[in-house]
Amino acid sequence: MPESDAARVIMNVISAVSYLHSNHIINMDLKPENVLFLSSEGVSTKLTDFHFAQTTLGSADLPLIKKPLPSAALGEPFGTPYYMAPEVMKGEYDEKCDIWSIGCILYTMLTGFPPFGGASDAETLAKVSRGKYSLETLIECELSEECIDLIK
Repeated sequence: MPESDAARVIMNVISAVSYLHSNHIINMDLKPENVLFLSSEGVSTKLTDFHFAQTTLGSADLPLIKKPLPSAALGEPFGTPYYMAPEVMKGEYDEKCDIWSIGCILYTMLTGFPPFGGASDAETLAKVSRGKYSLETLIECELSEECIDLIK
């Protein structure tokens, strides 16, 4: 996706996530599949799928949430490994986990694939834990320095 189009989409996603956070809601599973376009230009977007959303009602700030992952008792993965923040895997997270996911979405929109990939969920999650992604890929896509800096 061209950088200018990605910027327009990401600004809409950031606006929606800002609204959620101002209402004490953390989405927890932001990913490209959950960003819908209402027009082919992507001018108007909607966020969907709040299955893993968490609320921190009644607090002035969003505190660090310390609780087990909702599906951990069932032995199932929580959220989408490609876009999951490392703090979520540890079970101690706050609203910043959504910001991490937005960065991963932007990377995916600009390069065509997620920044952390693997042959299995375990391999992907190990890469997420290390936080290492390919800057070379971003440079090869001829992105602006500002865009690369934003992703960093």
